[in-house]
Amino acid sequence: MLGTLGVEGRLDCGVIGDAVNLAARVEGMTKAYGAALVISDSTFVALKHPELWHLRPLDLVVPVGRKQPLRIHEVLDVEIDGVREAKIATRIQYSKALESYFAGKFDAALGGFSSCVAACPGDRAARLMAQRTAELRDDGPPENWDGAYRLRTK
Repeated sequence: MLGTLGVEGRLDCGVIGDAVNLAARVEGMTKAYGAALVISDSTFVALKHPELWHLRPLDLVVPVGRKQPLRIHEVLDVEIDGVREAKIATRIQYSKALESYFAGKFDAALGGFSSCVAACPGDRAARLMAQRTAELRDDGPPENWDGAYRLRTK
């Protein structure tokens, strides 16, 4: 919903609604994952020519205030030089590690994420996933684990 609020001489335009709230949550995920641009699965599916972009699946998360998991993807084309090339070179490896993670194959996942970090020390998402995977491997997943990470901050 788009609206204008205010009084004569001072008007402000804004948008509110579930889609706006979710977009703000997805934008906030860029900080946690060290990504220049994160998109939701619905945006990914809506791309007319996804093959024109260097994308990688990033994670499955439950944003604050939501109950349903949301797949998120990283757009690698907008990364800085050096990091972009390294992430593009390891995106298949990251994707396979993510598949192993969701399948509960934590040793394989940890090996894949760790290799991504070795190839690109600036890959904060791979570092984060390696840390999370190591914890799950060492402590075991919680009961009813579905692979989705429940975010605690907006």
